[in-house]
Amino acid sequence: MKNKWIFLFAIFGLVSLACSITLPFNFNRGSIGNTETLDISVPSASPNTQASLDIEMGGGVLNISPGSQQLVSGTVQYNVTEWKPTITTTGNSVTIKQNIQTVPIQPNQKIVNTWDLQLGQNPLDLTLQAGAYDATLDLSGLSLTNLAIRDGASNSKVTFDTANPVVMQEFTYKTGASNVSLTGLANANFQQMTFTGGAGKATFDFGGSLQQDMSVRITAAAGEVVIIVPQGTRCSVDKVGELATVNYQSGWLQNGNTYSTEGQGYQITIEANVSVGNLSLETSQSATL
Repeated sequence: MKNKWIFLFAIFGLVSLACSITLPFNFNRGSIGNTETLDISVPSASPNTQASLDIEMGGGVLNISPGSQQLVSGTVQYNVTEWKPTITTTGNSVTIKQNIQTVPIQPNQKIVNTWDLQLGQNPLDLTLQAGAYDATLDLSGLSLTNLAIRDGASNSKVTFDTANPVVMQEFTYKTGASNVSLTGLANANFQQMTFTGGAGKATFDFGGSLQQDMSVRITAAAGEVVIIVPQGTRCSVDKVGELATVNYQSGWLQNGNTYSTEGQGYQITIEANVSVGNLSLETSQSATL
């Protein structure tokens, strides 16, 4: 019974993705066959060339890590023939896209859709679109100039264990009923971030080394939002949602609907609009990971 619910959960995520990118959708076509592997190797024009990468996948598993000598390399494993991704390169823009036009429903057969990708060191505008998936996104040390993530119901972990060597102008994340963990956000080196989520839990850990002031806007319909700021980092959080319950640890000061930590150097400014649920404000021991 548990597997049936997981399968239905994935189907709803795939539907949401198909609708978001206006694809036709049919449950009556497509078949599950042998698992195929697509090798991906897209070279860069030069290590310093600005590039863009757009990844569009259905529900499944997505793993991204640094370390490629190419712009992007890796593999995609799939067992629905119609789901074979296409790779399109136009100048310095690359799109890896999976057209989820059909979803086969065959009892006792498992859909395989696993993406393992490595990214290189080019300055990069990165866009990810997915349905219901499990995502492990290690973006440590990548030169990200913009980052946009849009997914359905997901379980995702995004990490920045080492600093982004370039300024990220904007980081946007839009999700459904998901469990999202973002760690090392100071290392992401973004100017502004916008997060929009439904029900679920979202954790924002601002560990790392701040290289500039950061502006963050968090909107969550329901669930739990956790904000973790290293001791000694200046941060202010304005609570907008009137129905949210705020729990804050020692180290946070309250002044009306504004909560803050004291410190020196650059500042993190956060607007937290949590309609219904809990907003937890925590501190960690160190400003570096």
